[in-house]
Amino acid sequence: MIKEVIDSFIRHNDAIVNFLESDGRSEENKEELIPMYAAILRETRFNPALGLDFASVLLFTEDKSIFDEFELADIRAFFSSLMRLQEYNLENYTEAAHFEWAMMNNAETAKKIIGEGIDKARQKMEELSELLEKIKGE
Repeated sequence: MIKEVIDSFIRHNDAIVNFLESDGRSEENKEELIPMYAAILRETRFNPALGLDFASVLLFTEDKSIFDEFELADIRAFFSSLMRLQEYNLENYTEAAHFEWAMMNNAETAKKIIGEGIDKARQKMEELSELLEKIKGE
């Protein structure tokens, strides 16, 4: 049951990423996007903000029957899907790096994830700095 939930969550995340990459971030005809967004939201029926909480609950459960229903590789894929879906949500990178380092004993992958998170943070810091300069210049 838990593995099915993980796999379904990943499929929903991938559907949203595909939607965003193909149509959802289009700068043209924004009014036409509204029904498309409504359809994908109905289809996926989930809130990605719950992803980190769900992963945490799974990783820290003491119920062996639940933990036996999935593999740690499923959690790795779960974090990967969250990072693709919410590419500027730094919590995803932080938790995924912690998972790789502490649970998977994979410092190299953790360092790679941390680097990607830092790059995303820098991009947003630059955007915010540029915006601040424009505002100050008015």
